Amino acid sequence: MVRQFPAQEVRRTMRIFSGTYDFKEVLRDRTQLYNMVLKNFGKSPVIGRGTGAYAMDMWGKDEAKYPHNIILELLYENGIIGVLIFIFFMWAIYRRWRDSKRLLLKEDAWGPEIAGYVNIVGLLVLYTLMQAMKSSDIEGNRFMFFCCGLVLASFKCLNNEYEAQLAYEAEGIEPADDADISLLYGGQQN
Repeated sequence: MVRQFPAQEVRRTMRIFSGTYDFKEVLRDRTQLYNMVLKNFGKSPVIGRGTGAYAMDMWGKDEAKYPHNIILELLYENGIIGVLIFIFFMWAIYRRWRDSKRLLLKEDAWGPEIAGYVNIVGLLVLYTLMQAMKSSDIEGNRFMFFCCGLVLASFKCLNNEYEAQLAYEAEGIEPADDADISLLYGGQQN
């Protein structure tokens, strides 16, 4: 199935390439969206107005309309509690990324490829978070949440490998280069 581009997106893209795109107009529109959040946030500051309420309150229709800022959207729809949960989640992702980098420094065995992967994934989270501050809505930031999952998976794999290495050392066993990787995931040693 081929997706048709909405006419508004096509017009906006054509205006950018033709040099007639008015950035002041965009800034004015975004300012109105932000002001709507800040003006109505006080009606329910703790738990918010409800997921999806932004579009209903602003346009009276359940459409994919949002303030183009993930923090403001969370603040409006999920209140201070939602923003705090999001901040805690992003802090946990940052800590796992940092811990992965520390594990890489402890063990030389992983090499530059794994270090590069860990750094790229962490930087992708940072990049997509910055994009979420100016574009799309919570649902539209799926790639950011996917990258967060990659950070968590990277940490889990590195941590399992590190703990297996410590277990080998505690038992005085020198693992071969082709050690049974099933040990990392709860398998039995033969």
